[in-house]
Amino acid sequence: MDCQSTLALIREPVTRYASILLLPTHIKTDRDYQQAMALLNQVEQQLQQPEPDPKLDSMEQRLQETSQLLNDLPKSALGSYPKLYCAVTRCDWTFTPQEYQVIESKLEQLQARVLQEQQAQTQLQQAQTGLTSAQKQYQDSTSNTTRSQAIVDWQQALDQLQKIPPGTRAGQTAQQLHPVAQQTFQTTLNTTSQTQNINALILVAQQYALKASTLAQNPPHPEAKWQQAIAFWKEAIIQLERVSSDSPGYSAAQTKLREYQANLNDLEVRLQEELNAVKTVKTAEQMIAEWRELARSKDPNIRTLRRKLNQITDTLENIEAGTTVTDKAQDLLRAARYTQSQL
Repeated sequence: MDCQSTLALIREPVTRYASILLLPTHIKTDRDYQQAMALLNQVEQQLQQPEPDPKLDSMEQRLQETSQLLNDLPKSALGSYPKLYCAVTRCDWTFTPQEYQVIESKLEQLQARVLQEQQAQTQLQQAQTGLTSAQKQYQDSTSNTTRSQAIVDWQQALDQLQKIPPGTRAGQTAQQLHPVAQQTFQTTLNTTSQTQNINALILVAQQYALKASTLAQNPPHPEAKWQQAIAFWKEAIIQLERVSSDSPGYSAAQTKLREYQANLNDLEVRLQEELNAVKTVKTAEQMIAEWRELARSKDPNIRTLRRKLNQITDTLENIEAGTTVTDKAQDLLRAARYTQSQL
């Protein structure tokens, strides 16, 4: 029997025959629980108000206080109604299992919301810093190299601005800032030659392509790594697609575009092979577990066991080479074939 169950057993007779002894506990429980709900309501109201400064650190602190209050509450009191305490204080006792589940769920939702807002705020600050830094670098540049790098950084900061989740306050601010920042960027670029603009876009694409190539080196890789490399190839392609057909660098951009698209297609195939292999190994493991259950029965059917083993080996033989589960699949296959030879 766990501690909470033991406390509940002790509390029940005390509540029935000597409830006055629990009066201090009821007072503290009621006060702490009401304080926890009040803190949650404060955070919820702050998130709903369109304040320019959402004071996220303050919200996080309130949620931490709420979590501590809930953790310290005597869970053994859940579901008990303190008649004496409520008769004296005329309280509306809300410390019930149902209400506790509601407030716990609300706490988790608000914690996730505040964390998302904090992350979005950090992204916004980084993007704004990047825009300011790149614009100054461009204006202060004295060579084509530094000017091109400034354009690259500027474009990446604009891209980062668009990636901020729109459902957050920082995302809403970013949506307002982006058109203005984009217009400033385009106006500034129009003062330079079209060739420099094209070179900058291609350079941005090349940087994304380098990231993608580096990530994809030395396979096999798990799903998440393939997904990240694919995302970089897609970003590189987006940059090249911005080169208009009437630009002098359009032909060179199209050549790169075909190359990058081929690389993207290859990685998408590798990702699908990885997903299929992982799924197939899980299926084979389930089949192996089922075979073992059949083999442990009092009167196992040898024909059924052999048929099941054939299904297992057929499944494992279909797994592509070069995935993160290929070695595991080969080990399982060898074990299955050995078992076949013994039947």
